[in-house]
Amino acid sequence: SLLYGIYSVGLLGVEPSQRAPKARVLPSYASPLCVHRIIDLSKVNRLWYNLFMTLDLDKLKKFLVDSKLVDPKNLELAEAAVKETGRRLDEVLLRRNLVSEEILAKAKAYVLGIPYIDLTNQKIDSEVLRIIPEQIAHNSNIVAFRQTGRELEVAMLDPNDLQTIDFIKKKADLNILPRLTSRRSLETVLRQYQRSLEDEFNNIIKDESSAVLQVVGSAAKGGQEKSDLEL
Repeated sequence: SLLYGIYSVGLLGVEPSQRAPKARVLPSYASPLCVHRIIDLSKVNRLWYNLFMTLDLDKLKKFLVDSKLVDPKNLELAEAAVKETGRRLDEVLLRRNLVSEEILAKAKAYVLGIPYIDLTNQKIDSEVLRIIPEQIAHNSNIVAFRQTGRELEVAMLDPNDLQTIDFIKKKADLNILPRLTSRRSLETVLRQYQRSLEDEFNNIIKDESSAVLQVVGSAAKGGQEKSDLEL
């Protein structure tokens, strides 16, 4: 099979009426990072972004089997369960413990052609983290983790959530570079919002305490000088 990459054209800035960017044909074994170097999502219009970010389930299943991540028989049983229950394939795979969430997320990233990022052990700069409001981060499962110039890298569970990406782009006035991550990795960063707030509160208390001590110290010094004069 062939994997199609779109030439770099700048994220979500191209009007729908404009012609689609030219495509370059890449071999199916091309890595997600290689594909991402060709694709700059910042100027791809909504239609083309959705087309590119739509997960091809057939490719995902083939990748899982070819990589020996899921046994073919187990995959067949999972597909049958999808038809019976109406659940998504990834949900069934996880429910049956046929593959770990992290491995599945990496497989999805490979098939979609976008990088996978593990933020489990990373401390995110509080200013970058707060580019995305905490409520939106929790509700939409997306966090900002790195800013380089006009580009903001975000980790998310659903890279096809164009509405959230578009909102963040407009709010931050930055080009958004989506990365796929696991729920465990995402929740690690979400907890940093609380720690960041606690640190900020502690700094405020510390500053105010220092100011009070200075005032008290000045008052005490002034009182001592007055006593010395009276003597």
